[in-house]
Amino acid sequence: MNPGNLNNRIVFYNHTKTADGYGGYTSSSSSIIASIWGDATIKSGKIEQTNGKRNRNKIAEVIVRKHDFDLVTNVEFTFTIDGEGNYRINDHYELIEDELVKLTGTFEE
Repeated sequence: MNPGNLNNRIVFYNHTKTADGYGGYTSSSSSIIASIWGDATIKSGKIEQTNGKRNRNKIAEVIVRKHDFDLVTNVEFTFTIDGEGNYRINDHYELIEDELVKLTGTFEE
């Protein structure tokens, strides 16, 4: 892969939960875990209808360097692409002799 293709800034976030005082939890803040370069493409924008509401199921595919992705140890993190959107990691796997990692994420509203 040409390093010039890794031209999208991918920022990974960890969302913390705090007790709400009523036995439940609320998402209070998010902290940046890592900010790395990658090649991002939107693969799907299928529109689905759930409970009478139409949702666009947008899926992004991102390719990053493996040694950069090793900073992100938890697949429960979310990420943004060039500061836009909020994607939840669905899957990741290694490519090209352990040098690159491809991950997919679903857009969260």
